[in-house]
Amino acid sequence: MIQRAVVINALGFQLVWWAMALGLPQSRFALIVLVSLAHVALHLRQSADARAEFKAMAASVALGLAVDTALIQWAQVNVHPANPAPLASVQPWWLLLLWICLGCTLRSSMKWICDWPRLGAALCAVAGVLSYQAAVGFGLMDWQGLMPYAILVVAWGVCFPVLVLWSNGRLRPSEAQDLPSSSTLSEQSDTAPH
Repeated sequence: MIQRAVVINALGFQLVWWAMALGLPQSRFALIVLVSLAHVALHLRQSADARAEFKAMAASVALGLAVDTALIQWAQVNVHPANPAPLASVQPWWLLLLWICLGCTLRSSMKWICDWPRLGAALCAVAGVLSYQAAVGFGLMDWQGLMPYAILVVAWGVCFPVLVLWSNGRLRPSEAQDLPSSSTLSEQSDTAPH
């Protein structure tokens, strides 16, 4: 059974997305900030571990900054409204705010990806591209060519599910941790027949 807080979290993020999609073309910046901050505040109020939520939001912001800046700099994506010069080539404030709000979903409404990571990766790859394509439709971005799609598929199909897994403490230990230490190797060589 889906918990009430998870539904509120998912609907809250959708409200933020739509506030941006409809509010940015009309320059309703205060409304966008207010809706976004309300989503974050409500999420933190319902969370049992605010520190983990802040870590998830910070990781989401880092991924978003990398993805959106790569889109702007490498794939010639134009974002409207963009940052003023000299920051025009980095992620604009409203996308930063959107990634903060997306970070609120990692340990709540997006947590299902932990149980079905392959399905989550496939759906995230499609949904991520569609979300950005919808932003193009609302006049918030425009681009030419296939490079933006390649960046988005990798970011959403690979990086975002990894971010969800990490935020929920579900990543497997790295292979390096499974390797024997140098002391274990020397002990094994001492007991090996010569």
